[in-house]
Amino acid sequence: MFGGRFNEIKERFLLGWTKLHNDMFPDEPPLGLTPREYEVARLAAAGLRNSEIAERLVITESTVRAHLRTAFQKLDIDRRAKLAEKLK
Repeated sequence: MFGGRFNEIKERFLLGWTKLHNDMFPDEPPLGLTPREYEVARLAAAGLRNSEIAERLVITESTVRAHLRTAFQKLDIDRRAKLAEKLK
């Protein structure tokens, strides 16, 4: 009972803290993204297709999709078009 409420409060705090950090330091990579997730997200925001990103970074397309899926969750977005807005 207590654990569920604690986890809910912790998640809300982390989301708020992440938003505050990203708003205060817009020139830094968004808080919570790994360097690789950020790199993949930047390339996707620049308009590269998954196959182009995979080729450039020497990774598989499924790895690109996994990094983007995680980045979307961490940035609280649901589509690729919002990446450029979040990463500017």
